[in-house]
Amino acid sequence: VNADEVYLPKALAEELGIKDIVYIAVAGKKRIELKAVVSDKVPPNEVWANPDAMKSKGIADNSIVTVRGT
Repeated sequence: VNADEVYLPKALAEELGIKDIVYIAVAGKKRIELKAVVSDKVPPNEVWANPDAMKSKGIADNSIVTVRGT
């Protein structure tokens, strides 16, 4: 996963109306804008991102986040 991308399942993208951009928020404190990549390889209700990029933005691995579309 590239540093500026988030992979998410097709069903989740459709449900949230996500097409190009994803906003990820953690506990209402951090908000990050990333490119959305829809993939059938991602399990339902999971979102994949680059772990090093997330750590540099203050988000730990396996964090519970809020995902929103544009």
